[in-house]
Amino acid sequence: MLTIPALVTIVGGFVSFGAFVFGALKYNREEAGKIVTQQTNVLTDMRALNDELVEHIARLREERDSLREQRDDLRTKVDACSNEIRELRAVIEALEKKIVSLEATISHLEELLNKRAEADGG
Repeated sequence: MLTIPALVTIVGGFVSFGAFVFGALKYNREEAGKIVTQQTNVLTDMRALNDELVEHIARLREERDSLREQRDDLRTKVDACSNEIRELRAVIEALEKKIVSLEATISHLEELLNKRAEADGG
């Protein structure tokens, strides 16, 4: 049978163990609360970052679309300039041919004038 001192020792041991378990549970609850609060803060911050990213992505897409429109406008202008350059080259070639023809005509007229001058003077 258990004696009173042995019983007191056993009860004291259970009380000490209970206090230890209660303290551990309280510490775990407080730590768990801190962890939950920390995780809630992290989640809130992540949601805020996500919202910022979504807004940033929307702005980037708008800028991309704007740049595409500018690119298309510039491409149209470049095509128009290229067509105008081709047309001007054709005009230049035609003018060069006319200049060559006029030079030949002038040369021929100079020869005729020289022959006439020789005929009149000689």
